[in-house]
Amino acid sequence: MSLFSSLYTGTAGLMAQTKSTNVISENIANLNTTGYKRQEVAFHELVANNSQTVNGSNSVTSDRINRIDQQGGVLTTSSATDLAIVGDGFFVVREPGAAQDDAFRYTRNGTFQEDAFGILRNSAGFELYGWPIDQNGVVATGTTTDSLEVVDIDLLATQTLPTTFGEMIINLDAGETRIDPHTLIPAQTLPVSNQQAQFGRSLSVYDQNGTEQLVTLDFRRTVGPMAHFTSDTSTPMNITDSLVDNPTGPTPGITAGDTLTLEIGTFSLDVNFVAAPADTSLNEANTLQDVVDVINNYTISGLNRYRASVTDEGRLLVQSVFPTDTVEITNSDANVLGATGLNFIQDPDGADYTYEPEALVTTNSLANPQQTSFPAFDNLLSANPFGWWEVSVTTVDPTDPTSGTNVERLKGLINFNGDGSLNAVTNADGQAILDLGTLTFDDATPGSEVTMTLDIGSFTQFSGDYNVLLADQNGAPVGTLTGIEVTREGIVQSVFNNGIRVDSYQIPLADFTNVNGLERISGTAFAETEGSGAPTIGGPTENGLGSLLTASLENSNVDLSNEFSLMIVNQRAFSLNSRLITTVDEMTELVGRLKR
Repeated sequence: MSLFSSLYTGTAGLMAQTKSTNVISENIANLNTTGYKRQEVAFHELVANNSQTVNGSNSVTSDRINRIDQQGGVLTTSSATDLAIVGDGFFVVREPGAAQDDAFRYTRNGTFQEDAFGILRNSAGFELYGWPIDQNGVVATGTTTDSLEVVDIDLLATQTLPTTFGEMIINLDAGETRIDPHTLIPAQTLPVSNQQAQFGRSLSVYDQNGTEQLVTLDFRRTVGPMAHFTSDTSTPMNITDSLVDNPTGPTPGITAGDTLTLEIGTFSLDVNFVAAPADTSLNEANTLQDVVDVINNYTISGLNRYRASVTDEGRLLVQSVFPTDTVEITNSDANVLGATGLNFIQDPDGADYTYEPEALVTTNSLANPQQTSFPAFDNLLSANPFGWWEVSVTTVDPTDPTSGTNVERLKGLINFNGDGSLNAVTNADGQAILDLGTLTFDDATPGSEVTMTLDIGSFTQFSGDYNVLLADQNGAPVGTLTGIEVTREGIVQSVFNNGIRVDSYQIPLADFTNVNGLERISGTAFAETEGSGAPTIGGPTENGLGSLLTASLENSNVDLSNEFSLMIVNQRAFSLNSRLITTVDEMTELVGRLKR
């Protein structure tokens, strides 16, 4: 190697150290730049047989190396939209006004704020991109940038939350008089919604337009849907009354030897009236209590098939137990059926003594189509005969909503167990669901409807006052946007002044096979290159991606002490290389003097 080659080697050393110093100065200058990723300089020897050497001498060159994969420190801020990534990944952004085919950029600068147009931008002006979330809460995910949209908060400037679910906790008075439709004038069968409600409660709900509407539940206690028959004596009866050969009693026409015959299919029960004290084990009866005991003790295949009781009005009421049984008393003696006997009211639907169920029932539902909207019965075969209520759902008349007149929209039956709890099948959440379907409140106004269900599983029936413990629903009136928040899962929530929080976007993260192969561009952002590979998009914490911290920012990953150490080394190296050049200069000067 010639003397001049040494001069070139020293010059190459100066250039390499200069480049290293430039990198260090850039790192130090960006010490507090959010999301900045430091660089390093790697030095490489150039040997004499390399075509890149200078004048055939061994030399040195340097290359910049990105340290993008190194985590920066996380700082807490006061802004709910400041975001920091802990772990791998980048925010996906674009320059303002970018066209659909413009390249995406990637950054760790999470200083996002809503601009005047409702778009989230960071401090470098880049617009944030995310996955839109539809009104059903479904995220439009994808693994490529094709699935992303700019995060535009102003798309939800106002927001309504129509009611979809409600819950009511009501105690119904177990001492309320039971409505027997056979005793009405004129006699009828279920339903009894044409009678005044014994109790009602309204629930405020919100339609699709955010308008408050009222849904009212009216309650009427009934004898229930099973087949039944009721006496209609001229005077109220007492449980101790003698019914046989008693001219001053409530049934002066009944004499010893008369029979009350109850039939279910081929099974028959004869209640035999006697003038003497009765042996109820032989199906004998003298008093009203005897009649009740004989009927209640009767079984078919070991199962009771009737329930007899004396009502508050002093009537004998006999109900079938099984929901599909038809009961006949046609073959009873005329003295028992007649006006001076028990004078049973004929079945209103046939004017005879054949009593069908008031509503056809199966094990868990009523054949009445509206009943299928009510929770199924948990136990219908041994349902409490004193726990039946008819429930009507009413709203304002949608054909004339200003009239103040309510119309019935739905009705059905509920039943309470002997312990006061609701006899109903519950779902996995313990709810007994009343499906109200879609209720329209104004036929002339689009959007004036709600489609909702109501949890009535906490209804009770105890003696005492009617009591409403809870009447709540999940809707809200029209609200205006007051701000946005971002969850740790990257869900962008629009917050409204009516208390609604709407999930509008999810912020994904992008990752690369070689993140250090990304190209730096202005604004603390990076561009995809062949060296980095194509981005893979995923939600925070998915597939090895980092997690998000809200109200936080990732600081530069520059270590100041390390940079100063490298600067000192560079300074010494630069000085030594300059001394080398000075020395070679002196040597060449000496060589020049040899000519003289």
